[in-house]
Amino acid sequence: MLNRRNTKRLLRSVIVIYFIIWFFLTVGKNDRDTAVFTVGPEFQDERSVIHHQPKHDGKMDYIANRDILSLVNTSNNSSNFSQANSTLSKDRPLYSDNIINPHPFHFTLINHNACMDAMYKWAMPLQLLILVKSRPEDIYDRQQIRETWGGAQNISNQLTLTMFLLGQTPDATATDEVLRESLRFEDIIQENFIDAYTNLTYKTTMGMRWVATFCPFASFVASVDSDIILNLHNLLQRLADKPRHRFAEGSLKTNWTPYRDAEGQHKKWYTPVELYPEPTYPPFFPGGCYVMSADVAATIYRESVHVRFLPWDDVFVGLVMQRAGITPRDGDGYQVYVPLSRQTLIRQALQKGIAVIAKHNSKAVDKRLILIYQKAVQKYVSRRKASHHNLSEYP
Repeated sequence: MLNRRNTKRLLRSVIVIYFIIWFFLTVGKNDRDTAVFTVGPEFQDERSVIHHQPKHDGKMDYIANRDILSLVNTSNNSSNFSQANSTLSKDRPLYSDNIINPHPFHFTLINHNACMDAMYKWAMPLQLLILVKSRPEDIYDRQQIRETWGGAQNISNQLTLTMFLLGQTPDATATDEVLRESLRFEDIIQENFIDAYTNLTYKTTMGMRWVATFCPFASFVASVDSDIILNLHNLLQRLADKPRHRFAEGSLKTNWTPYRDAEGQHKKWYTPVELYPEPTYPPFFPGGCYVMSADVAATIYRESVHVRFLPWDDVFVGLVMQRAGITPRDGDGYQVYVPLSRQTLIRQALQKGIAVIAKHNSKAVDKRLILIYQKAVQKYVSRRKASHHNLSEYP
């Protein structure tokens, strides 16, 4: 017992010392690197209204991105579409060595000690950080995740940690609830952009920024939607022999073409040539679930400013990886569709796969899915949760 205590104390001391050294060497460098940037001549007209301060008040979007979102959101209005259309050119580059897509937002909820606190509590390194894209109003989604695969967990002596990525909302009630959750669970990350579907690229970039700044020592990072049920046991087993550098895996899609029909069945993803001029998308992972080594997450944040903005976050990440020379890998089990009415099928899919697509919970947690999850993971070693919160009282 004494040796075990000494080992834990030593590991905790090493973690603290490592973090202090990393903080001074890395965080300061990040601040210096992002403080000043140059913009190529193709964007000088828009850039003239944006100041060069490293911190931005968030009240003014990057104007080229506003034009892009206008193309998507007003495509059914011919006059608005023509006006937005005139401000963009399909000849503008997808990539540039200059800054063409800055991320001009600041954190409003940060919980920057989450990774260090989890490692210190469990006295072990962080194997997997899970970033869940969530909306402010998805209260019950977050509760259900915390009651199943979320929080900080020790699974077969491998530490996992789940954090939620949110934008802001004008709904005062939802804003207050998000703040209450953050204070209680310390698992919310938020920046000062409006939470919207066409801002998912901002949300994903925010998550990669948080990893690069506050949790670069995680071995792997997963990006997950809030309507996903994860089998962490299977995911950790999949990652056991995977490289910890320049690695990315998911349900890889190749040779997909943009949707050019503004009135078609898939008009939600309407992509005019002014927005994306190429005939096909780069290889990319659908946003439901994919995983990468932590250095890839940091690379995505660093290189994102050199890639033309695209509101489809999954394709945008594919573009950034293409620029960075990272080859995405195809893997089974990352997005499994099962009829939610078939409990046995859900349990079987969850036992065999990594991520099962469920549904959003707008009124209450789905106790049925929680029970299905618990039965699906019964065959694994009993897990211990780091959090001592009484979730039965929530919210």
